[in-house]
Amino acid sequence: MKKQKIIDSAIKIMADNSYSNTTTRMIALEADIAVGSIYTHFRSKVDILDYLFESEYVKRKQFLDSLANSNGSNLSKLLQFIDFHFLELKLNENLAKVLIRESSNPDLADLEGVKKFSTELPNEFAKIIESANKGNEIRTVDPTIASYIIFNLIRGSVYSVAISQSGSLDEMKKEVKIFIEKALRKDSLKWILLKWKM
Repeated sequence: MKKQKIIDSAIKIMADNSYSNTTTRMIALEADIAVGSIYTHFRSKVDILDYLFESEYVKRKQFLDSLANSNGSNLSKLLQFIDFHFLELKLNENLAKVLIRESSNPDLADLEGVKKFSTELPNEFAKIIESANKGNEIRTVDPTIASYIIFNLIRGSVYSVAISQSGSLDEMKKEVKIFIEKALRKDSLKWILLKWKM
């Protein structure tokens, strides 16, 4: 219970101030606990952030694993993941700010949780895209390149809503899904040319 309170307080403080401008004292004040109580659960501020990223990665990996065993096209599985991811971020917009801002922070790139979130999720997308390629469901694309494009499209879109506050997560999710679906379809080049001519 107290561990979750620390995490929730850290998310709020880091969303408002960024990781580098957050102290354990600030987290403790927000959680209404003694600073020493934090250290019974976490070694440091960086340990809190790493745990947060690891938890969010595991949540998304479990969802992707459940999709792997479900029926439906690989493209629909990818779009279902986007629904899930955006819903999680919508439920906690402070979390969205922390995940987006700190996953791009080069000083934190070596944290295990950040690496998993930023590297393993695109690897999971690549597996889905590779299966879609093999099943002739989409136009032939390089799974690794396409997965990083998709991951960074999602990250950039969430950034524009969570940090820059332009648009809503629901509107952005809708546009991201349409863009990905159209880009991967077999007739995507025709669609791009038609859009370009307009």
